[in-house]
Amino acid sequence: EKAHPDVFNIFLQILDDGRLTDNQGRTVNFKNTIIIMTSNLGTEIITEKLGVGGEITEGIRRTIFE
Repeated sequence: EKAHPDVFNIFLQILDDGRLTDNQGRTVNFKNTIIIMTSNLGTEIITEKLGVGGEITEGIRRTIFE
């Protein structure tokens, strides 16, 4: 969510087409590639509302996934 728009365009090309073409016209095939992405989305909610003993309650889970 903080990445430069060009990064989003690169991922869009990889995820939509299964390949990436660079400025020189070279193509890399991503069809058999597993891409793992992470996010800090929900971190603020978790840290503000942690339950007793640092537990993530069901209510916190619901709030994050809404």
